[in-house]
Amino acid sequence: MNARRRKSLAARLFDQHPIHRGIEAGAFARLEAARRLCLNSQERKRKSATVQRMLREGRELLSWLQPPLSERERSEVVLSTIMKVISRETLVPEQKTEILRLATKRPRGRPADSKYLAVCALETKLARPEATWEQITVQVCKCTKPRHDTCCTENLERQAGRLKALLRRTEILPLILATTKSVALKRNLRDMLG
Repeated sequence: MNARRRKSLAARLFDQHPIHRGIEAGAFARLEAARRLCLNSQERKRKSATVQRMLREGRELLSWLQPPLSERERSEVVLSTIMKVISRETLVPEQKTEILRLATKRPRGRPADSKYLAVCALETKLARPEATWEQITVQVCKCTKPRHDTCCTENLERQAGRLKALLRRTEILPLILATTKSVALKRNLRDMLG
């Protein structure tokens, strides 16, 4: 007998992580385009605003994929970036200076602690559209409360709304749809993200 257990449709869809992979692909595409523009000195001067917008969008998209770093971890990442940029021989000093200035720039505003949870929540909602936000909150919320209250649910739903708006604004939804193989997942994506 075959002892292998079949996964439910929801589990199979969630395993694909389409939103996470779409955000990642969109962020790296923006950062790569900005890098290419920086390497061309004529384009860099003419398209400075475009480079800054691409770097800002890439950084914002990547901020949704990981929990916030502690001050120590952030310092290590910045130091690592600085060492990699300095060691590149193909970049002229002006390019290195500009990349380092942008890499060490702190994001404005209050750090969002729940961005990466919103990605998980949206993927859970995508795999199980019938699930309520209360049920999803119980699964993904990392707060220390004994029971998750309406505040947890509202915060998670609000962050998911911000993520949906970002996906629409940066036009990543077509990228996610194009890379998704499951018909059910595509239908759920269109219904959820419109």
